[in-house]
Amino acid sequence: MKAIARIPRLTWFLAYFLWELAVANFDVARIVLSPRLDLSPGIVRVPIASHSDLEVTMLANLISLTPGTITIEVERNHEALFVHGLHIDSPETFRNSIHQLEAKLLKALR
Repeated sequence: MKAIARIPRLTWFLAYFLWELAVANFDVARIVLSPRLDLSPGIVRVPIASHSDLEVTMLANLISLTPGTITIEVERNHEALFVHGLHIDSPETFRNSIHQLEAKLLKALR
């Protein structure tokens, strides 16, 4: 019964992620097609709340699926991810966007 109760949450998360994926694709296309390449790439350490291997793996892969970001390292004790971003205005804003994704993922999985 518990697995069946997760279906609506997982469906909602999938819809949310597909929307975020579409927005990210549009942003990267806009950057690439812009006559002036306005990039501020960087690597940010992002503390995470995910604990299980499944949660950490899913989060890292979802980040890497999103255009303009890629997970480059997972701390061995699952305390943080190191994420490269194509355009980072503020490390804190970048972390917050990943924390929002993680919170929604964990809500869908738990």
